[in-house]
Amino acid sequence: QFLAVRPDNPMLFFMLAGIYFFIRYSQKHTPRDLIISYASFFLSFCFLQKIVLFLIPFGLWQGYLIATKRIPFKVAISALIGPFLCGIGYVLYLIYQGDFRDYWELNWLLNLYWFRDYQVYMMTLTDKIYLALYLCFLGIILIKGRGLIRQSAAVLMTYTVLFLGTPHPHPCYFLPQAVFTAVVLGLGFGMY
Repeated sequence: QFLAVRPDNPMLFFMLAGIYFFIRYSQKHTPRDLIISYASFFLSFCFLQKIVLFLIPFGLWQGYLIATKRIPFKVAISALIGPFLCGIGYVLYLIYQGDFRDYWELNWLLNLYWFRDYQVYMMTLTDKIYLALYLCFLGIILIKGRGLIRQSAAVLMTYTVLFLGTPHPHPCYFLPQAVFTAVVLGLGFGMY
């Protein structure tokens, strides 16, 4: 049993799948891709709730795209129905099993307690260098990018601000940020 499965791994997998299928939806406009995207984000949230820091700016962006009719309202609602019903079913299951209180206390209240008491993870010099490069290249993408690339950079910038403004008790909380940093640096070098 030398190989441990951490919830970070499937959380990150489903988050990246959600982003991938959203990009496919943006290119092909097939409702199936948006449904798979939203379902992937829901599964990501089920594995680890810290994904909420990404889902907040992504959700705001989705709201903007729906308001400007870039995503038809009916398509968005049909894509949200599955995750919404699964979420309700999960909560009802927890209530039926008598586990909802434990879930609420151990996942949400405990994390809020840690949020209050933990200090921000102290970044090393290497972390600060990566962060500086990340923000520089994200700025390049915001300035030189177009369409979906520019919008994605804006979502990542919002996520980064939320992420850095939130205390992290352990370095493993930086895992999603590391993946985004690799993507942003690659795009940034390509545009530079």
